[in-house]
Amino acid sequence: MTRHRPEHAMELYRDDDTYVVYVELPGYDESEIDIRWHDRRLTISAERTTDDDRRAVFHRSMGLPREIHADAIDATYEEGVLEVTLPIADPGSRPGQEISLD
Repeated sequence: MTRHRPEHAMELYRDDDTYVVYVELPGYDESEIDIRWHDRRLTISAERTTDDDRRAVFHRSMGLPREIHADAIDATYEEGVLEVTLPIADPGSRPGQEISLD
């Protein structure tokens, strides 16, 4: 299987009933990466000290347009690429709240 390599630091895809987020984080250890889901937002932070004693900090947050099964969110980190899968709660629904005309 070929691993996805994002062209940008962070990319979002929809794959059937799941959103997939890819983040390039080369040089970080798993213990230096923090992933959180709160209020329909995915936040990814990472911090490490470089060989020349500088701090390397990564912080991104993104909102998603559909409800997510929060208990089923999964993440893996291999070869400097973080992959977060977020299952959509109701893939057939349309985002937002419908407003009826009077």
